[in-house]
Amino acid sequence: KIINPTDGEIVLNLQNEILQSPGAVLAEDKLIFGSVKDNIFFGRTDFQLMDVIEICRELGIDKNIEQLADKYETLINPDYLVIPYDVERKILLARVLLTKPKLMLLENLSSGMNNKQLETLLSTISSIQHSTLLIASQNPKIHQISDLIIEIENGQVVFNGSYESYSKK
Repeated sequence: KIINPTDGEIVLNLQNEILQSPGAVLAEDKLIFGSVKDNIFFGRTDFQLMDVIEICRELGIDKNIEQLADKYETLINPDYLVIPYDVERKILLARVLLTKPKLMLLENLSSGMNNKQLETLLSTISSIQHSTLLIASQNPKIHQISDLIIEIENGQVVFNGSYESYSKK
C-alpha cells in the first residue's frame, strides 16, 4: 500500500565525496570589491590565471573581459557595476566552476540574459561532466536540458518527471 506523505523532509543519501565539495550560485550572490581575477579566485591560491581564462572562454565572457581597461586585473566595485548583468552572473559561475565541485546548486542563473547569452550558458551547463547539478529555474530552455524536472508548489511536489512529460502538461 502506498501512503502519500502529509509532512516530513527530503533527505538525500549522497556519497560523502559529493557533499565535501559543493558549489552554488544563488540569486542574491554578488561580486566582491576586487579585480575580475580576484572575484573568480575568491581567495583561493591553488589555481592559475590560465584556468580562469579557459573557464571564461567556455562561458563566453572572455571577450567582455578582454575589452575592460585592465582585462582580468580590472577592479570591480559591486556598488557601481559597469559590466552587464549576464557577465556578472557568469563571473559568479566561473568562481564555482574553477573548483570543479561534485554538487552544484544554480538558482535563477539565466535571469536577465538575452537568447544568445542564454544559449552560451546552456551550452556550458550541458557540458559539465564533473558535477551533479540542481537548478532552480522557471526558464523553459533550462527545463529542456534537464534530466529530471521537479516542480514544487506551496511546499508540495506537483510534478516529478522528464521534460517530455512536463511539456505535455
